[in-house]
Amino acid sequence: MRHMRHVRKDASLRHAQTIGGRSAWSLLLRWTSGSGQEHTSRGVFAMGVFLVGVIGIAIYLLPSFVAYGRKHPNETAIFVLNFLLGWTVVGWVGSLVWAFTVSTPQAPSAGVKATDDNATKNCPFCAEPVRAEAIKCKHCGSAIAESVGPAEHPPAVTDDQAMQAHGITLQDGKYVFRSYRYDKLSDAISYAKQQKSRASAAR
Repeated sequence: MRHMRHVRKDASLRHAQTIGGRSAWSLLLRWTSGSGQEHTSRGVFAMGVFLVGVIGIAIYLLPSFVAYGRKHPNETAIFVLNFLLGWTVVGWVGSLVWAFTVSTPQAPSAGVKATDDNATKNCPFCAEPVRAEAIKCKHCGSAIAESVGPAEHPPAVTDDQAMQAHGITLQDGKYVFRSYRYDKLSDAISYAKQQKSRASAAR
């Protein structure tokens, strides 16, 4: 009888241990599976936050990207405006419109010949600059040949022509302009030009 009681007691203990072991194993499996799902959810959430942040930064700096792609001359200014005031709707829209706006020179319309108002040529008599289309020098009053253009070199002016153009005479080896006497013709011509320039400015 005692032997039968010991056998039953051992069988009950083994059965309880088996049931307890299965319960612990099931609890461990549940905890492990739940922990994995939680880690997966956190990873998905972090990836979503990262993608949203990248997309938001790209949209925020869109005007700067447009200016860089179009090689805008004011690219730096557009970036500064976009970076500092892009968080406001007005600043973002303004920088975007500015990035798409580029001032391009308009080509002259058909039949209109573009001319350079600053094109000049030198007078062949007094060597003073005059307009390219001028046919008479405003400095010395001499007629200018139409063949002399801005890219052409005027013919060399002789001393006699220069003296005649500026009203200089040669007396006793001195070049005389009005009441002034000079040893060099270049000095006399320089002073004569100064006097004519002052007279023209006074008018």
